[in-house]
Parts: sequence; C-alpha cells; structure tokens
Amino acid sequence: GMDAFFGSVCASEEGWPSLHYMELAEGRAGDGIAALSQSLRLEKMPHISDIELSSCRLTNEGMRVLGEVFGEKATPSLTELDLSGNPFNEEGLSWFLEALQPESLPNLKRLALQGGWAA
Repeated sequence: GMDAFFGSVCASEEGWPSLHYMELAEGRAGDGIAALSQSLRLEKMPHISDIELSSCRLTNEGMRVLGEVFGEKATPSLTELDLSGNPFNEEGLSWFLEALQPESLPNLKRLALQGGWAA
C-alpha cells in the first residue's frame, strides 16, 4: 500500500525528483497520508506541482498531518492541491489551515475543497 510505496521513496537517496503530478484520488490514499507526508517532509518529491487527493478517505487527522508537513517544509513547487470529496469536516480544515505558514505554499493557485464534508 501507500506505506510501502512512500517508504521506498523515502529510503531512496534521490527520491522522485521527476514527479510533477500525483493522482491518488478515488481510493484509500487517506489511510496512508502519513507516508505521503513523510516523503514531502524529506523533500523526496522536490518538483511536485499537483497533488490530487479527492475522494480518498482523508479524515480530520489526515488533514492535521498534511497541514503540519506543509507548515514545517515549504513546498514552493506545489500549484494545485485537490482535497475535495473527503470526510473531513470544519475541524480538519481548521487544523490544516492553522498549521500553514505564509511561506508554506507560496505558489498555490488552486485548492479544491468541494463536497463530501462530514457533519
């Protein structure tokens, strides 16, 4: 799963420098958000510009983890982030946004959050 895949990316010396677009939508990627976050934290995907995480079971806790990694490590290459259709609620969104710093996502042009909100 996600843990094994991103564990390999983290373990490799150069990571995945040619990756620009990652689509993990419509699955269970939210269950492995910690592994993805570790790859971002270690700057193993330095040119990633678009991450699609729509409808992937991303919870409030997943939003907290994702926010923390972007808060710790600026990701200037990221221009699009799709988090739509996930079961997080306003609390998860707040955790995500509060963790960010002004320099976290300086080139983000599109943040998709539509639909799927839990009550």
